[in-house]
Amino acid sequence: MKKERDLPQVERLTIDEFFQGIPVPVFLLNEDRRVEKMTPAAAAIFSGLSESAGGDECTFGRVVNCIHCLDDPRGCGHTPFCGKCPVRKTILDIYATGQPCRQKEVKLTLSPDGHDCHLVISAELLALPSGRKILLHFEDITARKKAEEKLALTKDILDRAQKVARVGSWHMDFLTNTMLWTDEAYRLFGLEPGTPVNYDRFLQKVHPGDREYVARKWRAALAGEPYEIEHRIIVNGQVKWVREKAEVETDKNGKPLRAIGTVQDITGYKQQETDKARLQRELLHVSRVTAMGELTAALTHEMNQPLMAIMGNVQAAQRLLAPDAQGQEPDLEEIREILADVVKDSKRAAEIIRKIRVYLKKSLHKPVLLDLNTAIREILPLIRSNALIKNVSLNIELAPDLPPARGDRVQLQQVIVNLALNGFEAMTGEGEKELTIRTTGNEKTVTVSVEDTGTGITVDNPEDLFKPFFTTKNEGMGMGLAVNKSIIEAHGGTLKVENNRGPGVTFSFILPVYGGD
Repeated sequence: MKKERDLPQVERLTIDEFFQGIPVPVFLLNEDRRVEKMTPAAAAIFSGLSESAGGDECTFGRVVNCIHCLDDPRGCGHTPFCGKCPVRKTILDIYATGQPCRQKEVKLTLSPDGHDCHLVISAELLALPSGRKILLHFEDITARKKAEEKLALTKDILDRAQKVARVGSWHMDFLTNTMLWTDEAYRLFGLEPGTPVNYDRFLQKVHPGDREYVARKWRAALAGEPYEIEHRIIVNGQVKWVREKAEVETDKNGKPLRAIGTVQDITGYKQQETDKARLQRELLHVSRVTAMGELTAALTHEMNQPLMAIMGNVQAAQRLLAPDAQGQEPDLEEIREILADVVKDSKRAAEIIRKIRVYLKKSLHKPVLLDLNTAIREILPLIRSNALIKNVSLNIELAPDLPPARGDRVQLQQVIVNLALNGFEAMTGEGEKELTIRTTGNEKTVTVSVEDTGTGITVDNPEDLFKPFFTTKNEGMGMGLAVNKSIIEAHGGTLKVENNRGPGVTFSFILPVYGGD
């Protein structure tokens, strides 16, 4: 083996100066494939390996150990993978072919438990007067690889989480008018991941009926207002609903620089809302029909009065118009009075039928300015007749000058009728039976109370009465009070129940006073 002392003095000094001036780990291998020289950085790492008794973190020390074992097919023997060491193979290939290696990335297993490091190898075969040598440089990129792997794992977790939650995210650069979308955002809008997008491309995907609204809200966001909206988009000819949130970053002068936001697919949620509204309409209709079934007998009694009066008046008119044996003319004035009574009773019957039809009507009504006293008076015939049949004294206490509320008259009347029917059913036996419907109000709220003298509440938690399918009746469905509660809450009010100091219970609903548009 040619020794360093055999080199000419000029060459030796040049090589020494060269290696001392290199700040990175570089090795010089001779023709015998042994390390002849190393830079101070390489020497420090090799020294660190010796001091730490072969710690796994001393990557370059392990590499030096491998280089010293190039002739051994087993490599350095430090791990079961040394026979396939990529560092060893790269160096041997250069000796065999003379071809340089440029920025070759390899993975090296440093310990039997599989601890890996990642290296970038650059090497070149030099033909010097003193023989063939290899100049070898290693760059440890293990930390960078770990960071990349961690970043990739984080991105994968984020992508999977966004897919599960159906939430995408995006970033917008105002200087270039470009947007960066996550894969889930692309999927929500039906675009191939990586497709170039900008605000105009996004706006094209928005439903035509919502574009002006979205653009207006975005302009407001650029002016500093919060951006949180729901709108429709068109994806492959299908309508989807999305919820968007965004924050806009500006410079010190308020000029928008960039924005970051999220987009969530809420199509399923919107469909559930639609189904819920439809189901509520069906329940309200069923509840009204059920209530009317219980009022059938009372309504028959109520309708019987005007019909019997009409029949009696018509029969009287027929007698007056019959030929008189004495040849006297019919009393026209009396006939006029009879006909007036017929018209009056006919209107009364027609009004009862109209109220029944309105009450049974399935369609929803728009909230209007409402006088609850008037609404109660309209349904009194329905309630009063039922009270007569059940031998219940009915008291009506309506507060004068009651402030107006805003709501659906039919729905609120339904609540009052249902509460009254519940009160009738609660009063059994031979004791005093009395039902009181009362209104009170102040500057902020109006209250309608239905008080009975029945058995009172026997359940441990009164709030259970308002839960769907909870019932204290043998044949009850448990939907009446639940529907009532949903109606009152939809009007911005509350429905409560409490036992009276005496016998019975009082149901009350409280609505806000109408304060103007």
